[in-house]
Amino acid sequence: MEPKREFRPVPSVKQSDMHWSWVYGQDYHALLRSTGHKFRDGRWTSDDDGSFLQYSVSEPPAVSELFPFTFPSYEEKGEGDFPGTPMDGSFRVCITRGYDSSVYYGSIADVPIPKPVDPEYGDLVLSLNAQGTAFIKRARPGNPTAGLFQFVGELHDIPRLPRLRYSGLKTFRDLGENYLNVVFGWQPFVKDLVDMYNTQQRLESSLKKLRDNNGLIVRRRESKKTSTAIVDAFEGSLSSPFGRLDDTTIGGDSRLKGFIVGGPLGCANADLYPLDFTGQCDYNCTVMDTTTTWNCGSFGYYVPDIGSSQWTERAKRALFGQNPTPSQLWELLPWSWLIDWFSNVGDIMSNISTNAVDNETWTNCFSMREIDLTTEIIISNHWDEKTGSYGFHLPAGSSSLKYSRSEIQKWRRQASPYGFGLSWPDFSLRQLGILAALGITRR
Repeated sequence: MEPKREFRPVPSVKQSDMHWSWVYGQDYHALLRSTGHKFRDGRWTSDDDGSFLQYSVSEPPAVSELFPFTFPSYEEKGEGDFPGTPMDGSFRVCITRGYDSSVYYGSIADVPIPKPVDPEYGDLVLSLNAQGTAFIKRARPGNPTAGLFQFVGELHDIPRLPRLRYSGLKTFRDLGENYLNVVFGWQPFVKDLVDMYNTQQRLESSLKKLRDNNGLIVRRRESKKTSTAIVDAFEGSLSSPFGRLDDTTIGGDSRLKGFIVGGPLGCANADLYPLDFTGQCDYNCTVMDTTTTWNCGSFGYYVPDIGSSQWTERAKRALFGQNPTPSQLWELLPWSWLIDWFSNVGDIMSNISTNAVDNETWTNCFSMREIDLTTEIIISNHWDEKTGSYGFHLPAGSSSLKYSRSEIQKWRRQASPYGFGLSWPDFSLRQLGILAALGITRR
């Protein structure tokens, strides 16, 4: 599809009578990818990968309440006789990256807010694949509920008993070793025993559920999970009540490039504020990332001999984790847990390992993610009384103001019938035959 982009109009706000200054806002929406939407009759709009990417930016004008001041009449629109007559006006303190004072200064003072840069879909594909692969590992039917093979493989490493009395702990090293022995030794050991007991107790009901769902399409969905992280946070003070927030010579921060705190002279005269006005502007900036993830999908499988004694024995061994699968062998490798901390090799190993059912496929399986990157700038400034030439007069005052910019990305990726990161040309003849037998086609 062709990307669809839309800049929705945001009314500019009059910031100051002097120099006829206005500030801009921004509201941008883009649908960059959209394939695989489902109609009511079950058909899909395309044979593509079900990808979806929507991007939007909301940056409303940040302005304060009105403050009064007096200025010479010719300074309003560049009209009238110099030096003009004093006239009463008003201004708003603002935080902005875009302003318009072109009525007075000409086109050079019409500064638009920088346009957003659309994200690339490929930037997050690997992460979505990993997210979806982990979902399949958790949701696939017939997964082992105990790890007998791994348990036996680790018997030679049965942890020693922890020292439960303080008298047995003589040094900090003893305390540290005792803690690690409990966390990485006894807790997993006891958990394995509990898992095997629970698997035995639920064995018949688990087998019955697998038999009942044979040949059916069963839907799985996970609840949304939201995490919030502060990407950046800093504060500082300008030695002037108004001016450029990225001007390091007056206490600004280069990370606030393009941001201006506007005063009575408008924004085009931002460089003059440190020279003509006394006071101070305290600022605080926070960049926050809120990420929400969720997954859904439907699975199907068909076991021709389900219910037979041969299948029942195979299924029991799989549920107890007795079979030496690639996943089990991976778990026994030293430091495999550390590798999985940085990647999801273990999830991939689990998904290619056999379990209690055969001929397993996924349909309409999606991994989805929403990222909300919010930038907030809060200022608190005060200015002293200022009397200038030709009738200019500004009473002393103060203000508090918050600027907020929200950048939202919505992503979706669809798995093929055999998992994320795989496509139809990758399937073997046997896999294609299974899809045909289950009635699953590209449509």
